[in-house]
Amino acid sequence: MFLPTAVVAALLGAFLLVGSWEWARFANWQVRARCAYAAVFAALMFIAFFWAPRIVDAMLALAFAGWLVAAYGLATWPRPIAALAIPALGFAALFPGWLLLIYIHGAGPLGPALAFAGLALVAAADIGAFAVGRMIGRTKLAPRISPGKTWEGVAGGIGLAVAVAWFGSYVLDLQPLAFVTIAIVTVVASVIGDLTVSMLKRNVGAKDSGSLLPGHGGVMDRIDGLAAAVPFFALGLKLGGLIE
Repeated sequence: MFLPTAVVAALLGAFLLVGSWEWARFANWQVRARCAYAAVFAALMFIAFFWAPRIVDAMLALAFAGWLVAAYGLATWPRPIAALAIPALGFAALFPGWLLLIYIHGAGPLGPALAFAGLALVAAADIGAFAVGRMIGRTKLAPRISPGKTWEGVAGGIGLAVAVAWFGSYVLDLQPLAFVTIAIVTVVASVIGDLTVSMLKRNVGAKDSGSLLPGHGGVMDRIDGLAAAVPFFALGLKLGGLIE
């Protein structure tokens, strides 16, 4: 996160391309179609990098529309998902998250630290949810979609993310209450992202999105929550005047 923005964009972009390849699997596309899907992502990423400041609002709108559709899908599951809707949702889910994180990173002297803070909040939420869910989790969050997730785990994730946000607000000299509020919204969004990928995996009968990361599954298994969280984090930063 503290490398030059162009380098960060390329490194994160590599993860995004693998994620797009895995996402195409959710549509039951074969190798050629999946390659074409990833190639479209690569071309658009190259173009969008130079236009990032001008299309931030459009990316926010695209992301919110995409995750609203995803939330509808979660609410109506196990209703069948149209095959063509999956790659369209993949673009709305993945592309804005990458571009907005890069935009945050390049938004002035505090940008790299804010981008790092966004990653830290989602990581804290994952850790808190896993730990608390394993210890005291009883009430299932979405048993038909992801039986292992519990409301207690969600509360634990929010709690740890709030602690990280509170600490980070003092390190970065931010208003604590405002940054904690941003953190809570960000974590709730990350849960939607996590459940969405779980739903898409169940839709095709897959346990993991891929096998690139031994013991973890695929790249999408690691960035699902982050993809959903970044747009909400970016909007919070904009509303709070921390980025333009």
